[in-house]
Amino acid sequence: MQKIYILLIIAIIFVAGCGESTDKQANNIVADNRDKQEGITIIKNVFNYRTSLVDVSGGQASGLARANFAEGVYILEAKFENLPKPQGNDFYEGWLVRKQPLSVISVGKVAKKEGVYINTYISEQDLIDHNFYVLTLESDDNNSDPARHVLEGALEKVDNS
Repeated sequence: MQKIYILLIIAIIFVAGCGESTDKQANNIVADNRDKQEGITIIKNVFNYRTSLVDVSGGQASGLARANFAEGVYILEAKFENLPKPQGNDFYEGWLVRKQPLSVISVGKVAKKEGVYINTYISEQDLIDHNFYVLTLESDDNNSDPARHVLEGALEKVDNS
C-alpha cells in the first residue's frame, strides 16, 4: 500500500513540475534519499540517465529524456519542443528499447500540458537496461507496434555530483 502512495506522490510532483525548464529544477522533482512528512514517504530522485533527443523524421523537433531507478521505483520523463500538432486522430507515443536481447516497451501517449508535450512513466520494474528512447507518431488504427519514428536518443549515465 505504501508503494501506491509513493507512486501517487511522484505522479503529482511530476504534473506540478511539468512547466519547469532547467535540468536542476527537473532533477529536484523527486530524490535518492527519503524524507518523512506526516507519515508519508516522499522519494526524491535525481535523474541519473539522460539523452538529448534527435529528430530522425526530417523535422525541427527536439527533446530531452531522463530516467532513474531508485528505491524500487523507475521514473522516466521526456519533454519535447517544436513537435508538429498531430493530424486527425494521430498521437505521439513514447517507447523504451533494449537492443540486446530486443525488448520494446510502450511508455504511453504523450500529453500536452501548458503548451509543452511531455511523456512521463512510473513503474516498479527496473527498466534502466532499456536505454534507448523513441518518440513515434501513431495512427489510431489499433496497431500496437511502433509507427513513424520522430525523435530518438540513447539514455546515458550522467554524473550528478
